[in-house]
Amino acid sequence: MGVIENLHLALPSIGEQQKIADFLDHKTAKIDRLIEKQQELIELLREKRQAAISHAVTKGLNPNAPLKPSGVEWLGDVPEHWDVHKTKRLFSLECHPSPVDNGMELLSVYTEIGVRPRKDLEQKGNKASSTDGYWLVKKGDIVVNKLLAWMGAVGYSDFEGVTSPAYDILRKRKPLNPWFYHYLFRTKLAQGEFKRWSRGIMEMRLRLYFDELGQIDMPFPPVEEQNLIVESMRKMESSYDELIDKASLQIELLQERRTALISAAVTGKLDVRDWQAPALLETEATS
Repeated sequence: MGVIENLHLALPSIGEQQKIADFLDHKTAKIDRLIEKQQELIELLREKRQAAISHAVTKGLNPNAPLKPSGVEWLGDVPEHWDVHKTKRLFSLECHPSPVDNGMELLSVYTEIGVRPRKDLEQKGNKASSTDGYWLVKKGDIVVNKLLAWMGAVGYSDFEGVTSPAYDILRKRKPLNPWFYHYLFRTKLAQGEFKRWSRGIMEMRLRLYFDELGQIDMPFPPVEEQNLIVESMRKMESSYDELIDKASLQIELLQERRTALISAAVTGKLDVRDWQAPALLETEATS
């Protein structure tokens, strides 16, 4: 408290203080509107990306392909040449415990980004004391967070390592592209079905066990077509990510501009004594 009491602060006149406040209200409001538009753009891009993925993994890439009823409510119609199989026919549940003092990479699955090494994202000191007995994960496995699968915490592992027994490890039982099912399992359509099959007494404690997950019917295109869909989705994601990154950079620059403007105005580096608020347009004044 003593340090604050001894600080020397600039004290412009009341009139100048009001002028600074009016100036900043006007300028920051404009910047805030620009930031809001960029945030809306990012949300729109994410929605369009998700819609494109959802369509590709349930209807394919050929808009002219003849369709047939899948017999599965959440899937609707699928291309005539696609099959539909229960998840347990496509993947097996793997429960292989890691050895003592294994020193292997500890993996986690995140709703936004899928499977990643935990060390890359966790705070220091927030580490498992031991991974003895954790499940072994091979590259190409699908990792499922039983508690959060219905919120998108499921994904392809591009890493070898271990993960908590709170997760299920799915390994392909037949020739297929696991990336196709990474995209499929992370769609809103699949997540809705995951939630329907999850068990628990309250929403935030729902768990999707493999006994139930294995019963869910999934589309099964020919493997060659799965590969084409995955390749197309990767290219599409890259394009959307580039646009999202540009919009995010614009937000960062606008926020920096906002902070610099406030700092300059309240410290006197920017003289706003002669500033006049722009006259409202007639449409604005009457709205």
